[in-house]
Amino acid sequence: MGLFDAIFTRTLSAAIKVANQKSAQNTIDEMTEHQIDRNIQKEIMLAQADKRNFGPNPYEQRVIEQILCDYPDFDISYAKSCIQTVAEMMADAYKKHPKDFSPFAKLCNEKTVLKIERFINLQNIFWFNRNVVNVEFTRYNPHEAMPTVMLKFRLLFEPSETYKPLVFFVCYSCHDNATTCPHCGGVVEDKSVHTCPYCDCAITGSATEKAWKITDVRRA
Repeated sequence: MGLFDAIFTRTLSAAIKVANQKSAQNTIDEMTEHQIDRNIQKEIMLAQADKRNFGPNPYEQRVIEQILCDYPDFDISYAKSCIQTVAEMMADAYKKHPKDFSPFAKLCNEKTVLKIERFINLQNIFWFNRNVVNVEFTRYNPHEAMPTVMLKFRLLFEPSETYKPLVFFVCYSCHDNATTCPHCGGVVEDKSVHTCPYCDCAITGSATEKAWKITDVRRA
C-alpha cells in the first residue's frame, strides 16, 4: 500500500468513526427526548387520575407544600401570574394569528414557543369575550437535573355554544444559573448576558440565581 493509500485509509476510517459517534449521539438525544415526552405524558395522566375539576382543589395545597419544602423562596403568586400571562397571550393569538411569536420567548423556551405556534395555527377562534379560568398547580416532579411543576388552565371563549373550552397542561421548570430580569420578569438563561434581551434593561445583582421557565405546553 502506497503512502497516499495509507493516508486515504486513515482519513476514511477517521471520518467513519466521527459519523458513527454523531449517529450514536443523535440516537441518545432522540431516546432522551422520547423519555422526557413519556415522563410528561405520565405526569398528565397522574394529574387527570386525581379526577379534579376546575374549582376548589384540595390537592393543590399539598403540591404547593411539596414545592415550598424544596424551594422555600418559590413565589406561588408569581408562578401563577406567569402562566396567566402566557394563557392570555395564547387566547389573543387564537383570534389574531400573529406572525411573530417571539414575545412568548420571555417566559417560554424555544420548543414551547414553536408548540404554541402550532396550536394557534391549527384553529381559528373569533371570540367576543375570553377568559382564563383557574390556573392551578397539579403536580410536582423534584427531578435533580430540572425540577418541574405542572399547572393547568382552561380558556373559555364567547359565545360558549360555539367554542368549547380549551384545557392545557403547562410544565414550569427550574433552571440553575439562569436569571430573571428584575424589570420585566423575562427569564435569561445565558448568565454572560448583562442586558435583558426583552426590555434592554441592565441585569443587576437583584436578578435571581434560579429561574423558572415554561418548558412545555400540552392540550389535555
